Amino acid sequence: IAGIVQYLVVFLITSIAVVLPITNGGVGATEITFVYLAKYFHYDVSLAVSLALMFQLITLFVCITGGTVTLEDN
Repeated sequence: IAGIVQYLVVFLITSIAVVLPITNGGVGATEITFVYLAKYFHYDVSLAVSLALMFQLITLFVCITGGTVTLEDN
């Protein structure tokens, strides 16, 4: 259960970092946050970067899908 709590903490802090107006769309902030938290929790850094990139790709896919559906309805 400790691993799940750590993952939720990483996701929460990353979500907060993405919302801050530091970069456009949170690109870069997500990856840096994942890397620092991976080091803090003693996770593999390359895995953290991969997860951050997958997080960005999933977000992009959902946004493009929603935009396409919205445009087709109008």
